[in-house]
Amino acid sequence: LPAITPLLLLPMLVAAGHHATGAFEYLRPYIAAATVGLSLVTAPAFLNRLMMSKPMAYVAETSYAVYVFHGMLTATWLGEGSTIVKYAKRPLLIAATFALAHLSTRYYEARMIRIGKLLARRVNGQSPSPKDARTA
Repeated sequence: LPAITPLLLLPMLVAAGHHATGAFEYLRPYIAAATVGLSLVTAPAFLNRLMMSKPMAYVAETSYAVYVFHGMLTATWLGEGSTIVKYAKRPLLIAATFALAHLSTRYYEARMIRIGKLLARRVNGQSPSPKDARTA
Protein backbone atom coordinates (compact mmCIF):
# COMPACT_ATOMS: atom_id res chain seq x y z
CA LEU A 1 0.00 0.00 0.00
CA PRO A 2 1.29 3.48 -0.73
CA ALA A 3 2.11 5.72 2.22
CA ILE A 4 -0.54 8.22 1.12
CA THR A 5 -3.40 5.73 1.67
CA PRO A 6 -4.27 6.92 5.21
CA LEU A 7 -4.45 10.50 3.95
CA LEU A 8 -7.13 9.46 1.48
CA LEU A 9 -9.37 8.51 4.39
CA LEU A 10 -8.99 11.84 6.21
CA PRO A 11 -11.71 13.70 4.23
CA MET A 12 -14.12 10.87 5.03
CA LEU A 13 -13.11 11.00 8.69
CA VAL A 14 -13.71 14.77 8.84
CA ALA A 15 -17.06 14.39 7.10
CA ALA A 16 -18.09 11.59 9.45
CA GLY A 17 -17.42 13.91 12.38
CA HIS A 18 -19.99 16.47 11.26
CA HIS A 19 -23.64 16.17 12.26
CA ALA A 20 -24.83 17.31 8.81
CA THR A 21 -23.68 14.01 7.27
CA GLY A 22 -26.51 12.15 9.00
CA ALA A 23 -26.09 8.39 9.27
CA PHE A 24 -22.55 8.66 7.87
CA GLU A 25 -21.63 9.91 11.34
CA TYR A 26 -22.04 6.37 12.67
CA LEU A 27 -19.10 5.25 10.53
CA ARG A 28 -16.68 7.61 12.28
CA PRO A 29 -15.13 5.03 14.67
CA TYR A 30 -14.61 2.56 11.83
CA ILE A 31 -13.06 5.15 9.54
CA ALA A 32 -10.84 6.35 12.38
CA ALA A 33 -9.72 2.78 13.12
CA ALA A 34 -9.00 2.16 9.44
CA THR A 35 -7.00 5.41 9.24
CA VAL A 36 -4.91 4.50 12.27
CA GLY A 37 -4.43 0.91 11.07
CA LEU A 38 -3.35 1.99 7.61
CA SER A 39 -1.02 4.56 9.14
CA LEU A 40 0.69 1.79 11.08
CA VAL A 41 0.90 -0.56 8.11
CA THR A 42 2.27 2.05 5.71
CA ALA A 43 4.59 3.76 8.20
CA PRO A 44 8.18 4.38 7.10
CA ALA A 45 10.90 2.15 8.54
CA PHE A 46 12.29 4.84 10.87
CA LEU A 47 8.85 5.32 12.40
CA ASN A 48 8.47 1.58 12.92
CA ARG A 49 11.85 1.51 14.69
CA LEU A 50 10.77 4.46 16.84
CA MET A 51 7.50 2.78 17.81
CA MET A 52 9.33 -0.43 18.76
CA SER A 53 11.86 1.38 20.97
CA LYS A 54 12.07 0.87 24.74
CA PRO A 55 10.79 4.38 25.58
CA MET A 56 7.69 3.82 23.46
CA ALA A 57 7.16 0.39 25.04
CA TYR A 58 7.29 2.09 28.44
CA VAL A 59 4.74 4.70 27.32
CA ALA A 60 2.45 1.93 26.06
CA GLU A 61 2.84 0.00 29.30
CA THR A 62 1.97 2.97 31.53
CA SER A 63 -0.48 4.80 29.26
CA TYR A 64 -3.67 3.71 31.03
CA ALA A 65 -2.25 4.65 34.44
CA VAL A 66 -1.22 8.04 33.00
CA TYR A 67 -4.79 8.50 31.76
CA VAL A 68 -6.27 7.60 35.16
CA PHE A 69 -3.89 9.62 37.31
CA HIS A 70 -4.02 12.66 35.04
CA GLY A 71 -7.77 12.79 35.46
CA MET A 72 -7.53 12.45 39.22
CA LEU A 73 -4.75 15.02 39.61
CA THR A 74 -6.48 17.65 37.49
CA ALA A 75 -9.31 17.53 40.05
CA THR A 76 -6.84 18.56 42.79
CA TRP A 77 -5.10 21.87 43.43
CA LEU A 78 -2.82 21.08 40.48
CA GLY A 79 -5.74 21.73 38.15
CA GLU A 80 -7.09 24.83 39.87
CA GLY A 81 -6.42 28.51 39.42
CA SER A 82 -6.35 31.03 36.63
CA THR A 83 -4.99 30.10 33.22
CA ILE A 84 -1.51 31.37 34.05
CA VAL A 85 -1.46 29.55 37.39
CA LYS A 86 -2.55 26.30 35.70
CA TYR A 87 0.22 26.62 33.11
CA ALA A 88 2.75 27.33 35.85
CA LYS A 89 1.66 24.13 37.64
CA ARG A 90 1.66 22.07 34.44
CA PRO A 91 5.24 20.71 34.78
CA LEU A 92 4.46 19.56 38.32
CA LEU A 93 1.20 17.98 37.14
CA ILE A 94 3.01 16.08 34.38
CA ALA A 95 5.79 14.94 36.72
CA ALA A 96 3.33 13.80 39.40
CA THR A 97 1.17 12.02 36.82
CA PHE A 98 4.07 10.04 35.37
CA ALA A 99 5.54 9.29 38.80
CA LEU A 100 2.25 7.88 40.09
CA ALA A 101 1.65 6.00 36.84
CA HIS A 102 5.11 4.44 37.05
CA LEU A 103 4.69 3.40 40.69
CA SER A 104 1.21 2.04 40.07
CA THR A 105 2.21 0.06 36.98
CA ARG A 106 5.45 -1.34 38.37
CA TYR A 107 4.48 -2.13 41.95
CA TYR A 108 0.71 -2.48 42.11
CA GLU A 109 -0.51 -3.59 38.69
CA ALA A 110 2.37 -6.00 38.04
CA ARG A 111 1.85 -7.69 41.41
CA MET A 112 -1.91 -7.97 40.89
CA ILE A 113 -1.34 -9.57 37.48
CA ARG A 114 1.01 -12.14 39.04
CA ILE A 115 -1.52 -12.93 41.77
CA GLY A 116 -4.27 -13.25 39.16
CA LYS A 117 -2.20 -15.70 37.14
CA LEU A 118 -1.44 -17.69 40.28
CA LEU A 119 -5.14 -17.88 41.19
CA ALA A 120 -6.10 -18.83 37.63
CA ARG A 121 -3.63 -21.70 37.69
CA ARG A 122 -5.01 -22.92 41.00
CA VAL A 123 -8.60 -22.75 39.74
CA ASN A 124 -7.62 -24.67 36.60
CA GLY A 125 -5.87 -27.32 38.68
CA GLN A 126 -2.39 -26.46 37.42
CA SER A 127 0.56 -26.12 39.72
CA PRO A 128 1.91 -22.60 39.94
CA SER A 129 5.15 -21.90 38.16
CA PRO A 130 8.15 -21.28 40.44
CA LYS A 131 8.25 -17.68 39.21
CA ASP A 132 4.62 -17.06 40.27
CA ALA A 133 5.09 -18.60 43.69
CA ARG A 134 8.28 -16.61 44.25
CA THR A 135 6.96 -13.19 43.20
CA ALA A 136 3.31 -13.22 44.34
